[in-house]
Amino acid sequence: SGYITRALTDATGNYTVHVPDETVTFTPKLRGYPTQETEVSVGTTTQDLSFAPHATLRVAAVVANTTTPLPVRVQVIPTNAPAPTPASFGTPDEANGRLIVEYAVTGQATLAVPPGEHRVVVSRGYEWEIHDEVVTVAAGETLDIAAPLEHSVDTTGAMSADFHIHSQYSADSSDPVEHKVRGTLAEGLDIPVSSEHEWVIDFQPIIEELGMEDWAYGISSEELTTFTWGHFGVVPLTPRPGELNNGARDWLGKSPRDVFADVHSLPEQPALIVNHPSGSTAFSSYFTAAMLDKATGTSSHELWDDNFDAVEVFNDSGLDSNREDSVAHWFALLNAGKTIGAVGSSDSHHLRTSPVGYPRTYLQLGYDDPRQASREDVRDAIKAGRSTIGAGLFLLQPRRSGAAALR
Repeated sequence: SGYITRALTDATGNYTVHVPDETVTFTPKLRGYPTQETEVSVGTTTQDLSFAPHATLRVAAVVANTTTPLPVRVQVIPTNAPAPTPASFGTPDEANGRLIVEYAVTGQATLAVPPGEHRVVVSRGYEWEIHDEVVTVAAGETLDIAAPLEHSVDTTGAMSADFHIHSQYSADSSDPVEHKVRGTLAEGLDIPVSSEHEWVIDFQPIIEELGMEDWAYGISSEELTTFTWGHFGVVPLTPRPGELNNGARDWLGKSPRDVFADVHSLPEQPALIVNHPSGSTAFSSYFTAAMLDKATGTSSHELWDDNFDAVEVFNDSGLDSNREDSVAHWFALLNAGKTIGAVGSSDSHHLRTSPVGYPRTYLQLGYDDPRQASREDVRDAIKAGRSTIGAGLFLLQPRRSGAAALR
């Protein structure tokens, strides 16, 4: 005996599946519902399937001391984890023991769960307090969970951005665009920037379709992805329907000097960010390809050109892996007298394992309202270096006094 095949039901729950002429076992699978296997004997042509009784969690997140619904991430972690779903089923489980991860952009989530004890975590990125409680719910019961979250970190005048977000338009990501945008909203990101490999799309229309303009402002860009000397963020870059890859910039056969000049000649006057600049391969890391010297901040390599505006010194959520290479290279440039801004981004390809906005870049824009934000203001803040990187702490840039403050 062993795995035979699988099928999906239609909108009404009907299905068709072809199996050998022998007794087989059917296992229905739906997130949150307890599985209940059904044995089907030889010669059976129709078979109804059902789930064991489930429970329901109904989560409502609001801004603390108000009735304002709040976009949040809801995680459900069962105390007694169900058996892992076999890989052959084609529906991977959530990572790290989680049963459910829901991006509840309306603040409301109704979730089917197996009866029993569950830890429920409701969060919204670094700036907001976390609601974390353990509940017990019985079969057939609906349990209401109120989650008022306090905005405890004062980020007045600054807005958080992630310049490195991939979705299904990148060959190495399968996240649907709307799913990705919901993830950015739930994580409290003010300025999500689409960054597809060799393709240009815009998150803002999705934000508007969801009615979330009060919470975020989306910007279109490209991760200009050479296959020999690095990857680069071009922010902003307007989609150009009818052009190759919706307006992605052509790099094939060109030198970095020519490509950088092309980017800076565009009408958007975009900022050029060196993404994950240092690493083990020249394929993705420009400073590695161009052999930038960490001691002098210079290079005599034919690929070297310093006509870029910022460096992604913090990529993904692990600082230690960035410290010895990307951060060191950035400091080398600063020590050499080059005023280059720094950004930190998630480089998220799959929300299941890499949420958006960890880390994120805080831009000093002088306002907090996403409806007031503009692509030009974001671009200019990058170029001027009016940015700090948030990975759990919010840094205030020095004003009248000397050292920056930490919160």
